[in-house]
Amino acid sequence: MNPLVGMALAEGMNMGSRMLHRRDMMTQVPGPNNVRNYHDKLTDKFEDYVNDKKLDVIPKVAVQYNSPELAEILENKDKFLQVERSTYEPHGVQVNEYAPKELLAEGLGQLASSGTGYGKALQDFNNNDKYKQAMKVAQYLAPAAYSMGMAGDDDYEGALGLAIAANAPSLLQSIDSKRHGLGILHQAGLPTGGSKARMAGALLLELGVPFFQASAGNAVGNMLDAAPNPYIPQVSL
Repeated sequence: MNPLVGMALAEGMNMGSRMLHRRDMMTQVPGPNNVRNYHDKLTDKFEDYVNDKKLDVIPKVAVQYNSPELAEILENKDKFLQVERSTYEPHGVQVNEYAPKELLAEGLGQLASSGTGYGKALQDFNNNDKYKQAMKVAQYLAPAAYSMGMAGDDDYEGALGLAIAANAPSLLQSIDSKRHGLGILHQAGLPTGGSKARMAGALLLELGVPFFQASAGNAVGNMLDAAPNPYIPQVSL
């Protein structure tokens, strides 16, 4: 695969995980599944969910709605959903006003996840700016370095393993947030069949990202491996 194509597909799938089933936000037409229709029920049941599960997180949340332009969304996918955990006052969640209820449920699920030792450790790790920059580089550089160091071109599996490892913390956080989000929807007495399909589709796109990162890194590594070394004399036989 062409390295540039692989990188474009990886970033596109990363963005697609947020944009999947988000056509209401693109058209800016509130649908029957609109988040505002479920605001009170979801925020109230978030409190019940936190208390029932005895999670170590404040059971209060303040939700704000925004309507970013498409250009803003393409520049920063977090414009769809921003979650700010608080220690002493209600948490802050910003969500697109045309979003479906599942996006708010995922944001509340992220807060609920932070009330467990496992979830908090993942979020602290993923929110570290130095880690984010390092992992962004490692997602492509590690597969490329591995492929360049291995003889021959049969080294995709190792490159894929490194790409998955570099993405693992964010993938695990996403899975845990969605799991708690479905729990909050269930606590609110809302049907979860369609919500599971939406969240599963977004997760599949997120899981696809490492495959294309590995393909791009693997292609670059093999090209560098095959290129003649200018410091080693080339002998023609």
